[in-house]
Amino acid sequence: MYTKRVKKNIGRCINGFLLFFAAVFSAYGQSIDLAKVDASDNLRMGIVSFQSGEYNKAILSLEKSLSFKPDWNVTKIWLGNAYFKAGFTDQALSYWKDVLKNGGGSSTLKVRVDNVQYRRNMGPLLKDNSRYVTYHEIDGTTKDYTLFLRPGTLVPADDGGLYLTSFGENKILKISANGVKTLSITGGVRGINHPFDIIKADSYLFFSAYGSDQIIRSDLDGRKIIRFGLSGSGPGQFLGPQYIAADGYGYIYVTDEGNRRVSKFSYDGKFIFSFGKKSGDFGGFSEPTGIVYVNNNILVADKQNTALYLFDKSGNFIRSFSSPVLKAPEGIFMLPDGRFLLADTGRVLVFNMADETFRVVMERENRNSLVLKAVQDVNGDIVLADFNRNKLSYLADITRMYTGFNVSIDRVVSGAFPKVDVELSVSTIDGTPIVGLADNNFLVTEDSYPVSGAKLVYAGNKSKITNISLLLEGSLRMAGNVKARQDVLSDLVTSQKGKGTITVITAEGVPVIDSESSSDPDILAKAVIPEGNYTRNWQFDLGVRLAASKLVQKSDRRAVVFLTSGKLPQESFSHYSLDEIYEFLINNNITFYAVYTGSKSDVSPELAYLCRKTGGEMLQLYRPAGVSRIIGDIQKKHMGTYVLTYSTKQDSNFGRDALPVEVQVSLFGRSGRGESLYYAPLK
Repeated sequence: MYTKRVKKNIGRCINGFLLFFAAVFSAYGQSIDLAKVDASDNLRMGIVSFQSGEYNKAILSLEKSLSFKPDWNVTKIWLGNAYFKAGFTDQALSYWKDVLKNGGGSSTLKVRVDNVQYRRNMGPLLKDNSRYVTYHEIDGTTKDYTLFLRPGTLVPADDGGLYLTSFGENKILKISANGVKTLSITGGVRGINHPFDIIKADSYLFFSAYGSDQIIRSDLDGRKIIRFGLSGSGPGQFLGPQYIAADGYGYIYVTDEGNRRVSKFSYDGKFIFSFGKKSGDFGGFSEPTGIVYVNNNILVADKQNTALYLFDKSGNFIRSFSSPVLKAPEGIFMLPDGRFLLADTGRVLVFNMADETFRVVMERENRNSLVLKAVQDVNGDIVLADFNRNKLSYLADITRMYTGFNVSIDRVVSGAFPKVDVELSVSTIDGTPIVGLADNNFLVTEDSYPVSGAKLVYAGNKSKITNISLLLEGSLRMAGNVKARQDVLSDLVTSQKGKGTITVITAEGVPVIDSESSSDPDILAKAVIPEGNYTRNWQFDLGVRLAASKLVQKSDRRAVVFLTSGKLPQESFSHYSLDEIYEFLINNNITFYAVYTGSKSDVSPELAYLCRKTGGEMLQLYRPAGVSRIIGDIQKKHMGTYVLTYSTKQDSNFGRDALPVEVQVSLFGRSGRGESLYYAPLK
C-alpha cells in the first residue's frame, strides 16, 4: 500500500511538472520568431562562406536566408556581394539596386553601384573628351626646407611613386605615392651636374647631366654608377644632352641640343651612331627636344621647328607631324593606349599618331609656367614638373577626380579572433589599381568608431609570389600530348623559382583536379603525366571556373594558364556565358593566359577576348622563348591589394553576432570607403 501510494504521488508530481513546463514552453515558443532564427543562421553561414571564398555556397545559404525573411536588406546586400564575386554582376546589381530603391543601404553601397556600372559601360582613362584638373601640388621649396629646385623631368616608378630630376640642386629624387622623398641620388664624389632628363630601362636609371655633357647610368637605388660622353661635337660627344629614350633592346637614344642631333648608345655606353642632319625630305633638326621609342621607330620633337619627326631605328627619316596647336614641344611620354603626352610651354597635349591630331588637355594660366615633361603614373594620374614655378602637379580626369576610389573589402579573416585581418583592394573608378599606399592612407573603423593599432602588413604590389592554376584542355585533340603538358609546366616552375604555387586541373567532361596547390616540382610533374578521360565533350567553362575558384583565397598575384590546341567546341559556354567567365576572373583579380600548341590563326576568338580583357596574353608554346615570360609578366602587373591587421574589442556574443568593419582610404584629398561584416568562430 505504501509503495503504491508513493508511486502514485510521484506520478502525479511528474505529470504536474510536465504540464507546467509544457505550458511555459508553449508560451515562450509563441514569442520566438522561428523564421528569424532560420534567416539569421543562414545569413551567418552565407557570410562565413563568403569570407572563405566559397561564393556558390554563400549564395545558397543567403538565398535560403532571404526565403525566411524576404525584407532583410542585409541579406540582399550580401547576396549581391556573393553574386558579384561569383561573376554574376547583373544579379549583384539587381539586389543592390533593390536595397537602394527601397531606402536601404549606405552611401558606400550607392558609390559601389555607380562604380561597377561605370566600369562596365565606360572606356579607359584619357578618352577623347577627358578634362583634367589639378588636385594636388607639391612645392619644391618652403620657408622651412627645400625638397627640390627647378624640377626638370620625371619618370614613374613601379611602386606608385616617381623619380624626379632636381636641376637646380644637382640631385635625382625619388618621391613616394604620398609625395614623400624616399631617396636622394647625388652621383657620388663626382656628383651630377644639372640633371635634366631621366628614364627607367630594365633595372637601370639613365639621366642626362646637362652641365657636364654626360649620360649617367645607375641601378634603381642610385648605386653602381657609370658615365659616358664628353663635351664636343665628335662621335659620342655632347653639347647639352637633354632627353633620353630606351628601345628595350639594350640601346638608348639621346637628343643633343648643341649638336642638333640624336645619338645612339648601348646600355654600357658604347657609341653606335648619330642622326639628324638634313637629308632628302628631312630638313634637319633645329633644336631637338623630347624623344620616345614607339613600335621599332623613334619619335623626336623639335622645339624651334614646332614639329615631331619619325625615324626608324637606323635613323632614316620616315615622316613628320605638325599642327598650329604646337608652340614649343618638349618632352614626350607614351601612354598605354599608344597615344602620347606632349609637354609644350605651360601646356600638356595628347598626340594621336593614328589620326594625326593634337589636343590640349591642360593649360596653365600662369604665363611663366614651363612644363618640360608630363607622365602618367602607375595609379593613372598625370604628373608634371613645372620648371619655372618649382612645383610638382598631380592631375586627374575630372570624372575620376570627383568619384573617389573604389575600395572593396574582399575578405575578413577572423579565425584567430580577436585578431582580425582585413584584405582589400583599392582602384580608381575605371579599375586602375592604386599602389604605393602606406599606413597613414588607411583608417579602420568598427561601426564608424576608429580602432587603434591597425597596421598595414601586406601590399600586393611588393609581392613577387605567383599562384597559378594550370588548366589542361581535355579534348581528344590533346589526348596523348604529354610533352606539351610537361613543357608548359617546366617553363612555369622554372620561372617561378619556388616563389608561388601551381594547381593542375584538366577540363574533361567533368573537370578534375590533378594536383592541389603545390610548389613541389616532383608532385606537379607526376600530375601532368597520366591520361585523363579526354573527350570531345570536354567542358571549358566548368574548367575555367574550377581553376579560378582555386585561386580566390590566395592573396598574392594569380592567374589561370590554359594549355590548349586553340579550338573551343561550340558548347564551351553551355553552363556559364563568356561574360560570366570574364567577370568571375576580373572581379577576383585573376589574369587569363592561353598557351596554344597549334597556329595562332586557329585560336578561338573567345580565348583572345579573355586574355585581352583580363590583361593576359596568348602565347605559342613552342616559340623560341617558351612561355616562361608569363611569370615575369604577372610579377610586373600593378596590384592594389592590401592586408590590414588589428585586435578588435567588439563582443562577438560567442560568435553569434555579425561584427562590422569599415576601411577609409585617402590619398591627396581623394578617398573611398569599403565596408563588411564578419563573424568570430562559434564557442
